[in-house]
Amino acid sequence: MDDPIGRRFGRGRQGPATVEVVGLVENAKYLNVKEAPLPTVYFPFRGQSPMTLHARTPGDPRLVLPIVQAEVRALDPAMPLFHVQTMEARVDDSLRQERLVATLSAVLGLLGTLVAAIGLYAVINFMVVQRTREIGIRMALGAEPRRVLLMVLRRGMTLVAIGIACGLPFALGSLRVVSSFLYDVSPGDPLIVLGAVTLLALVGISASLVPASRAAGTDPWVALRQE
Repeated sequence: MDDPIGRRFGRGRQGPATVEVVGLVENAKYLNVKEAPLPTVYFPFRGQSPMTLHARTPGDPRLVLPIVQAEVRALDPAMPLFHVQTMEARVDDSLRQERLVATLSAVLGLLGTLVAAIGLYAVINFMVVQRTREIGIRMALGAEPRRVLLMVLRRGMTLVAIGIACGLPFALGSLRVVSSFLYDVSPGDPLIVLGAVTLLALVGISASLVPASRAAGTDPWVALRQE
């Protein structure tokens, strides 16, 4: 690539080449952090539009803000100052909507997971109650409590596996919509999908564990006397 320093170009396609290149910077994100980096040209400030001043600091930039404001007022007391903030605060403001959507999604996800866990617990517990006599007969014939525990857990994990198999295609199909609310994160990341599946499996085990433990502790003689 040829060195552009010292060359001239015009404003617009037909304008005279009166603008001299004095420096070269990388492509930048100008409006928000989600946009693609675009080629940008910086012209000398002529007082015709608002100006943004950036200051790089070696330490905490929040401690430097009052100093910068004082220096600007010392140069021109009539100079209006607004939106004085650190770059971190500026980035946080640009992601406020995405953060709100993420918070609401997390709350709804937790509520949905809680409802699913309660429903799974109710189904497994009902199954254990309905099969109390069968479990008592199994234990009277020598079945170990550990095998009864695993039998009930296996039933619960089967329901979880069916739910994951049915819901995963819909989740993957909505990636295009979800990706528009994310920044620097890929919703289709295999680690994220694996983490979600693992979390659902743990929730299924936790919801099934109490009924399974109750089934494993069944007294066969009490169970056989039930109608």
